[in-house]
Formats: sequence, structure tokens, C-alpha cells
Amino acid sequence: KLAQLQNHQFQIDECDLKIEKEWQPFLNEQARSLMSESIKLQQEAIYEMLSTEVSYIRQILTMTDIFMTSVMILKSSQRDGLLNDIEMEKLFSNIKDVLNANLSFWKE
Repeated sequence: KLAQLQNHQFQIDECDLKIEKEWQPFLNEQARSLMSESIKLQQEAIYEMLSTEVSYIRQILTMTDIFMTSVMILKSSQRDGLLNDIEMEKLFSNIKDVLNANLSFWKE
């Protein structure tokens, strides 16, 4: 049942979240040697920001796919269980909005 609900709200292709391990292979050796140290540091900072964004999106997807879905399944399968007091809106607040904002940023 969990597998059926995973990513039920977000249609995301794993290929969309793929990022290279380093930025340097995009440039040949000659191009890299012509770059100043400040430009190399700038490229490193940009790459770190992008890789952090992908990691953050994956963490949010894990939260929605596993935790949110699990709570929904448990709540629906229990009549007098402990999870009946859990309010999904309070527990997960605006996670959908956060994910959509991050996905929008990543796709641009």
C-alpha cells in the first residue's frame, strides 16, 4: 500500500534531480587553466548551492513519500488508534508549498 501512494502528489522524474559529482569535467583542461582563482571559487560556490538544493529536494521527497504517506496509511487503517489525534496539516504544515518552490527553483 505504501508503494502505491509514494510520490502520489508530486510527479518527479529522478533524472530531473541528477547532478554531476563535480563541475570541473564540464570544462577542458585548457579552459580551466585560463580561469582565475576567484572564478574557480565562484564556480565551486555555485556548484555547492546546486548540489545542496538537490539534496534538500530529495530530503523533502523522503519526508512526503515515507513519513507523510505512512501516517496517512496508519490513520486510515486504525479506528481507535493513537494516530487519530494527529492533524496532518499541523504536522506537515506547508511542506507541499516548500517542495513546489524548491522544484520551481531547481527547474529554472
